[in-house]
Amino acid sequence: EEARRRENEWREIGLGAQILKDLGISSINLIASRERHYVGLEGFGIHIAKTEIL
Repeated sequence: EEARRRENEWREIGLGAQILKDLGISSINLIASRERHYVGLEGFGIHIAKTEIL
């Protein structure tokens, strides 16, 4: 169950990264409830410049 949830989460992240890339966005400020690292975004050319914790 956990593996399936994680796979779906990464699929959504990849889709979002592709949309950002198509929009010409290469750097983002991430707003999140906790610190997270999305190493897969670099493969799409998206750099997380800053993380703001809510």
